[in-house]
Amino acid sequence: MAEGILWFIDENPDQRRTFADKLSKLFPSFEVKPIAPLRSLTDYFRMILDDADTRCVIIDNILSNKGTAKYLGISVAVELRSVDPNMPIYILTNYPESDDLVQDGWSVEDVISKGDLTKLRSPQAEAVKARMARRMGGHSQLVNERAQRINDLLKKSADGVITNSELNEYRALQLEPNTVLAAIEIPKLIDIEEKRANLHDLIDRLDTLLGVDDEAND
Repeated sequence: MAEGILWFIDENPDQRRTFADKLSKLFPSFEVKPIAPLRSLTDYFRMILDDADTRCVIIDNILSNKGTAKYLGISVAVELRSVDPNMPIYILTNYPESDDLVQDGWSVEDVISKGDLTKLRSPQAEAVKARMARRMGGHSQLVNERAQRINDLLKKSADGVITNSELNEYRALQLEPNTVLAAIEIPKLIDIEEKRANLHDLIDRLDTLLGVDDEAND
């Protein structure tokens, strides 16, 4: 059974197959899922962050050459990081010195050159593997500890010995997965409210043009 899912996002089908195969060989205990860029940044929330088995996300920075996406890989990293600050996220690119990566490099654990994975037994590839393995191992430990803590608190609740502070802790732990849903739904709600406000403003202006006032409606 796989330890978790390692997502790999690349717009180029050949590159996607090639590096998915390399990543599978570097991390044989993980399931590598290569995918093409999605239509919008928020589409990644449900597919990747809402999957409890996700352990790492690796993204090529240039995702827009073929017109599939209108954003860079680093933009995906920034959005994912805003929802899950603990998720290991990496950029895998042929252009590690890109200005975009320098500006928003804070959002990823590392920027990896595709050239470092050309030969899997090279010192460069082994160094990449070691750095990623440590970070993914730490994330897996966090996920497992959270699941164990929830089980412990559930048992205490069933036995009737849970304290108020532990009950609050349990509720907080249960709310964590909902941050993904909130990241998707809140912008929709904001958009609806803005459209509603614009509609009310339009109605007020039409009333003014037509000479309709509050007294006429009484």
